[in-house]
Amino acid sequence: MIRDWRKQEDQLQKADKSKHTFRGNAAKWPQLDVAMKEWITNHRNNGFTVSTKMIIYEAKRIAVEKEHELTQGWPVDAQVSLEDMAWNLNDHCYSLICRCGGKYTVSQKEAEEVSLVCCDTCSLLIEILR
Repeated sequence: MIRDWRKQEDQLQKADKSKHTFRGNAAKWPQLDVAMKEWITNHRNNGFTVSTKMIIYEAKRIAVEKEHELTQGWPVDAQVSLEDMAWNLNDHCYSLICRCGGKYTVSQKEAEEVSLVCCDTCSLLIEILR
Protein backbone atom coordinates (compact mmCIF):
# COMPACT_ATOMS: atom_id res chain seq x y z
CA MET A 1 0.00 0.00 0.00
CA ILE A 2 2.77 2.43 0.89
CA ARG A 3 4.50 1.42 -2.32
CA ASP A 4 1.39 2.55 -4.22
CA TRP A 5 1.38 5.87 -2.39
CA ARG A 6 5.00 6.46 -3.33
CA LYS A 7 4.23 5.72 -6.98
CA GLN A 8 1.34 8.21 -6.86
CA GLU A 9 3.15 10.83 -4.77
CA ASP A 10 3.00 13.56 -7.42
CA GLN A 11 -0.68 12.89 -8.13
CA LEU A 12 -1.54 12.84 -4.44
CA GLN A 13 0.21 16.13 -3.74
CA LYS A 14 -1.56 17.81 -6.68
CA ALA A 15 -4.98 16.35 -5.82
CA ASP A 16 -7.78 18.66 -4.72
CA LYS A 17 -7.86 18.34 -0.92
CA SER A 18 -11.58 19.11 -0.73
CA LYS A 19 -12.57 16.23 -3.02
CA HIS A 20 -12.75 12.55 -2.23
CA THR A 21 -9.95 11.49 -4.55
CA PHE A 22 -8.21 8.11 -4.64
CA ARG A 23 -10.84 6.47 -2.43
CA GLY A 24 -10.75 3.03 -4.06
CA ASN A 25 -13.42 0.96 -5.76
CA ALA A 26 -17.12 0.97 -5.03
CA ALA A 27 -18.39 -1.66 -2.59
CA LYS A 28 -19.08 -5.09 -4.08
CA TRP A 29 -21.79 -5.81 -1.51
CA PRO A 30 -23.41 -2.48 -0.57
CA GLN A 31 -26.00 -4.18 1.66
CA LEU A 32 -23.19 -5.74 3.69
CA ASP A 33 -21.44 -2.38 4.00
CA VAL A 34 -24.61 -0.77 5.35
CA ALA A 35 -25.16 -3.61 7.85
CA MET A 36 -21.53 -3.49 9.00
CA LYS A 37 -21.56 0.29 9.43
CA GLU A 38 -24.69 -0.02 11.57
CA TRP A 39 -23.18 -2.86 13.64
CA ILE A 40 -19.90 -1.01 14.25
CA THR A 41 -21.70 2.24 15.13
CA ASN A 42 -24.03 0.47 17.58
CA HIS A 43 -21.14 -1.33 19.29
CA ARG A 44 -19.07 1.83 19.63
CA ASN A 45 -22.05 3.86 20.88
CA ASN A 46 -22.62 1.21 23.56
CA GLY A 47 -19.02 1.58 24.74
CA PHE A 48 -17.61 -1.60 23.19
CA THR A 49 -14.33 -1.72 21.32
CA VAL A 50 -14.41 -3.18 17.83
CA SER A 51 -11.37 -5.09 16.57
CA THR A 52 -10.53 -6.06 13.01
CA LYS A 53 -11.16 -9.73 13.82
CA MET A 54 -14.58 -8.86 15.23
CA ILE A 55 -15.43 -6.97 12.03
CA ILE A 56 -14.34 -9.88 9.83
CA TYR A 57 -16.28 -12.41 11.92
CA GLU A 58 -19.43 -10.27 11.93
CA ALA A 59 -19.21 -9.62 8.18
CA LYS A 60 -18.98 -13.36 7.54
CA ARG A 61 -21.89 -14.03 9.90
CA ILE A 62 -24.08 -11.44 8.20
CA ALA A 63 -23.11 -12.76 4.77
CA VAL A 64 -24.17 -16.28 5.74
CA GLU A 65 -27.37 -15.00 7.36
CA LYS A 66 -28.30 -12.92 4.32
CA GLU A 67 -26.79 -15.15 1.65
CA HIS A 68 -29.81 -14.84 -0.67
CA GLU A 69 -30.04 -11.04 -0.31
CA LEU A 70 -26.48 -10.23 -1.35
CA THR A 71 -26.04 -9.33 -4.98
CA GLN A 72 -22.70 -11.08 -5.42
CA GLY A 73 -21.75 -14.52 -4.14
CA TRP A 74 -18.93 -15.24 -1.71
CA PRO A 75 -16.18 -17.68 -2.75
CA VAL A 76 -17.46 -21.20 -2.08
CA ASP A 77 -14.46 -23.48 -1.66
CA ALA A 78 -16.30 -26.82 -1.68
CA GLN A 79 -19.61 -28.59 -1.37
CA VAL A 80 -19.54 -31.14 1.46
CA SER A 81 -21.94 -33.33 3.36
CA LEU A 82 -21.87 -33.58 7.13
CA GLU A 83 -20.47 -37.11 6.77
CA ASP A 84 -17.34 -35.56 5.19
CA MET A 85 -16.79 -33.41 8.28
CA ALA A 86 -15.27 -34.55 11.58
CA TRP A 87 -17.56 -34.66 14.65
CA ASN A 88 -16.03 -33.11 17.78
CA LEU A 89 -17.49 -34.71 20.92
CA ASN A 90 -16.17 -32.03 23.29
CA ASP A 91 -17.59 -29.08 21.36
CA HIS A 92 -20.60 -30.93 19.90
CA CYS A 93 -19.93 -29.62 16.41
CA TYR A 94 -18.77 -30.65 12.97
CA SER A 95 -15.49 -29.30 11.64
CA LEU A 96 -13.42 -29.37 8.48
CA ILE A 97 -9.95 -27.95 7.83
CA CYS A 98 -9.83 -25.17 5.23
CA ARG A 99 -7.09 -25.03 2.61
CA CYS A 100 -5.76 -21.88 4.34
CA GLY A 101 -5.21 -23.86 7.55
CA GLY A 102 -8.27 -22.41 9.29
CA LYS A 103 -11.36 -24.36 10.23
CA TYR A 104 -15.00 -24.55 9.20
CA THR A 105 -17.10 -25.24 12.29
CA VAL A 106 -20.85 -25.78 12.55
CA SER A 107 -23.06 -27.16 15.32
CA GLN A 108 -25.63 -29.82 14.52
CA LYS A 109 -28.47 -27.31 14.98
CA GLU A 110 -26.76 -24.74 12.74
CA ALA A 111 -26.18 -27.42 10.09
CA GLU A 112 -29.94 -27.90 9.84
CA GLU A 113 -30.57 -24.15 9.45
CA VAL A 114 -27.76 -22.85 7.22
CA SER A 115 -26.23 -24.05 3.99
CA LEU A 116 -23.03 -21.95 4.02
CA VAL A 117 -20.30 -22.08 6.67
CA CYS A 118 -17.45 -19.55 6.99
CA CYS A 119 -13.82 -20.39 7.57
CA ASP A 120 -12.64 -18.91 10.86
CA THR A 121 -9.50 -17.52 9.23
CA CYS A 122 -10.10 -16.57 5.59
CA SER A 123 -13.06 -15.48 3.44
CA LEU A 124 -13.84 -18.89 1.96
CA LEU A 125 -17.10 -20.73 2.54
CA ILE A 126 -18.25 -24.30 2.18
CA GLU A 127 -21.74 -25.33 1.19
CA ILE A 128 -23.32 -28.09 3.25
CA LEU A 129 -25.23 -30.53 1.10
CA ARG A 130 -28.32 -32.18 2.51
